[in-house]
Amino acid sequence: RPPDAAAAAVGGGAGGAFWALAGRCFEDREEGQGAGGAGYVYTVCPYQRVEQQEVRGRRAHGAAVHLGRGMHWEEVNKVLVSTGGDKCPGIGPRKTRIEFSCGLEDKVLEVSEYEMCSYLVSFETPAACIISDDEADTDVDQTLRII
Repeated sequence: RPPDAAAAAVGGGAGGAFWALAGRCFEDREEGQGAGGAGYVYTVCPYQRVEQQEVRGRRAHGAAVHLGRGMHWEEVNKVLVSTGGDKCPGIGPRKTRIEFSCGLEDKVLEVSEYEMCSYLVSFETPAACIISDDEADTDVDQTLRII
């Protein structure tokens, strides 16, 4: 069951498993990516937003940059896309792809900028371990062809 209207509009994946991530935020610290060796703290809130904050040592430096605010599934159970982030000069709004993989706990594994102002979040969650009926049917069909 969806926790709120925003999550309901996006969808919870197979069996609503991804709704367990709604209303929660996860952080990842990437060292030495910024100017002068500064690092970044990324805050990933599935169903809400993705932010980047520059840090030097343990202190935040400057305002948080929004890497995306609106969410939609690009590939249900696998890729959630966050669009409408802060404007990137000469490019437009920043955007983020959250790629989910099966894991024992909910956590951000890594955040990278794969293209100027386009970010990739590798996110591990038990929700990604659940497969849809369509995927199960495909797996069975492929297994039968091999046998």
